[in-house]
Amino acid sequence: MSRNLGSTLATAVAAPVLSPCFLAMLTFRSATKYCWSGVGPIVVDGQIYIGVGSLASIGNIAEGIAVQADGTTVTLSGLEKMAGQSPDFLAECLADIRSGAPAKLWFGAMSGVTLLAKYLVFSGMIDTAPIHVAPESISITLRLENRLIDLGRASQVRYTSADQNVNYPDDSGFDYVEILSDISLREGN
Repeated sequence: MSRNLGSTLATAVAAPVLSPCFLAMLTFRSATKYCWSGVGPIVVDGQIYIGVGSLASIGNIAEGIAVQADGTTVTLSGLEKMAGQSPDFLAECLADIRSGAPAKLWFGAMSGVTLLAKYLVFSGMIDTAPIHVAPESISITLRLENRLIDLGRASQVRYTSADQNVNYPDDSGFDYVEILSDISLREGN
């Protein structure tokens, strides 16, 4: 499937030397965090992105022609230093992660410390966040899912008068739906 990368990004990708980067917007309970794959802070579209360098990795980003929910992962490592400073650090991290919160990933091209252009490669939500604790390291993997994942989940809406009245209090269209299961209808005599 062809994509419109924009002339600046297309020129940067076609150049003999490419300085790629990834940018991420992750929403937590306490705040929305902006980070990027380089070192040090950069300003992009008025937001300050904190450089995480080699402390973060992004999983495969897949796209297909079928209508399916392709997810990815973002792994944040190097947490053992922070966990040593606070005994409740991991509990605080898990409490701050909100399932269903928005998440976005961009691919970008750099020129020195300036971002030339970016392209949205993933937009979805945070699903789960398992913690991996090893003797030498601690990491958290944020599993990101596409919004299409909701199509496979059972709906909590029921075709009853009570559910209809939550959104439309004056509607009486479902008042007799519940008694249909108790009625015995026969065809012909």
